Amino acid sequence: MLVGVLLTGAMACRRKPPATGDAGTVASASSAATSPAASAPRADPRWPEARTGDGLDLARLADLEGVDRLGEVAADPAAAPEDRRAAILALAYVPDPTPALSTLTALVLGTHLERSVLALDTLATLAGQRTQLEELEPGAWRACATALVGALSGMPKPRRDVAVRALLGMADRGAIARKDVPP
Repeated sequence: MLVGVLLTGAMACRRKPPATGDAGTVASASSAATSPAASAPRADPRWPEARTGDGLDLARLADLEGVDRLGEVAADPAAAPEDRRAAILALAYVPDPTPALSTLTALVLGTHLERSVLALDTLATLAGQRTQLEELEPGAWRACATALVGALSGMPKPRRDVAVRALLGMADRGAIARKDVPP
């Protein structure tokens, strides 16, 4: 009984996507109010503070915004570059990064060099951290590892070394076999 109540309470705390109206007006108004561009990160003083890259400020931003919001800002081409950078770096401080791993992977594989390097460094940091007991998206690490292995051959040596470090951390999480991580 108690387990059922706890599980129900935990599920109620998860964010739910906005409901769509018949003509899409409710969804449009709701998504416009919560989209990264509409709810400008500059409204909270923690965003400008986190842009400095200070670990404590990034941790505060991660606590304030959460993994979903940070992933949205990191991926949003309309967001200011300094906000995208802060969001990518702050993802290293969220308790469960799995909902944002696909965003980080896409940024690593993207064409923007600075964001790619930041996302790769964040992945390497996250992969080396202690594993959550229960992650929101358990298969996300495996998908990330598969994408990184596929991209290794085209990476310059310094980035490749960071990617291999990330893959070794993912191997410790069971996302990839250690023997499948190239030297």
